[in-house]
Amino acid sequence: MSVQAAAQEVQETQTQQVADVTIPQLVIEKNILLKALGHVQSVVEKRHTIPVLSNVKLDVTGQTLGLTATDMEISVSEVVSAQVMQEGSLTVPAHMLFEIVKKLPDGAEIVFGEDDKQQGRISLVSGKSKFSLPFLPASDFPLIQSGNLPCSFTMDAKDLRILLEKTRFASSTEETRYYLNGVFIGAEDDKLISAATDGHRMAKFAVTLPKGANKIPGIIIPRKTVFEIGKLVEDFEEQINVSVSDTKIQIISGKVTLLSKLIDGVFPDYRNVLPERTEHIMEVNVSEFTHAVDRVATVSSEKTRAIKCLAADNSLTLSAANEQSGSGKEVIEVIYDSIQIDHVYNSRYLLEILAHIEDDTARVMFTGQDGPVMVFDDAYPDAVYVIMSMRM
Repeated sequence: MSVQAAAQEVQETQTQQVADVTIPQLVIEKNILLKALGHVQSVVEKRHTIPVLSNVKLDVTGQTLGLTATDMEISVSEVVSAQVMQEGSLTVPAHMLFEIVKKLPDGAEIVFGEDDKQQGRISLVSGKSKFSLPFLPASDFPLIQSGNLPCSFTMDAKDLRILLEKTRFASSTEETRYYLNGVFIGAEDDKLISAATDGHRMAKFAVTLPKGANKIPGIIIPRKTVFEIGKLVEDFEEQINVSVSDTKIQIISGKVTLLSKLIDGVFPDYRNVLPERTEHIMEVNVSEFTHAVDRVATVSSEKTRAIKCLAADNSLTLSAANEQSGSGKEVIEVIYDSIQIDHVYNSRYLLEILAHIEDDTARVMFTGQDGPVMVFDDAYPDAVYVIMSMRM
């Protein structure tokens, strides 16, 4: 068979599959659909070599509309109420559908049905607006199987949100150390621990261990999944269900289900990263420290973003210099009466840590002239941030 004949056969098969699809008919309110699409469509990559993975799956049955999106690593699904006239399943372009629905007037009703002018299209009608979208059969849509999830527990949505939010910024984006491309979750004594590091800084946080979570294996949740979980639980105040195996995690928040693969790797023991505590402790106003670092870093090298910090005699001197941009210096008052410490830090890393301190004052613990520094937030006693000093 020639290449041209093979391509023709594939096209005929796809045309027949589309023709065999029962196109659902339903009416749904714009804001209900938009909220659900907002939960699922962000997992879809805008450009994908597999066309169906650019789509969202619509399952219309009973008086509900189910929406599912996936990138084969993570899937998000949600079920919402709808007025159904004809059941059916198919997939449509996710981002296109989201943009159309977003731009319709609030409170508008959207009617889905068969396009009577063009085969292989589904129509969306709302008031005087009418759109026609191509679809692919639901049978082409891949599903991630959850398998056995032996560890299951419930916890407050806000606890999971803050557990991930306080640490995810420190995770790595380097592909070579893939096991650092996410947030570690594990149980330690009566705490549920989260930790993330990129080798230059580390963030660790903890919440009270939920009942049943003591059986959780040490897992690494990918960065994208962490972001999607954060979106789901951002405005959810009730308890959520968390189920975990060695390879997958499932989050059920209201009518939304997220299922994701985990990173297959060994996360460094965060306890070995934490330096021993010393008596060299500085207390500094977070707002003053943040603004001073930001100002002085303006003239720092774009490559290193290096800023020098000299602590001595209840003052902290911040300085930066490079041949192209000049130099800058600022002194702020602190509480510090220990030995003189002279460190150089990446200013962006320092600012990101300070952005997560919620108390007015941060406690900074120095471990020597070349050692790492720990930053504590008294608003959250279980929070600790570590930043490595730079060798210049």
